Amino acid sequence: MVLSSHPLSLPTGTVRREVLASGLRHRYRYTGLRLLLERDGRYYVVPLGWNVERDAIYIIQESDAVWIGLTPGTQPQLLG
Repeated sequence: MVLSSHPLSLPTGTVRREVLASGLRHRYRYTGLRLLLERDGRYYVVPLGWNVERDAIYIIQESDAVWIGLTPGTQPQLLG
């Protein structure tokens, strides 16, 4: 989950953007992202359903205006 005080340029397909009540420090909530790597306050994320051949990797810098919340992910079930 990413909370931001200003709108971010993230894809609207699988990334869900919610605009929260006015007066909140972080009005914009983004979900539907997967964390690839975190380094020095930079979070490298991709949307759920990301395709290496056609989709971008997004870098989000944590700051006073952007807060990153990590939640447990899920693993696909392997059939066999």
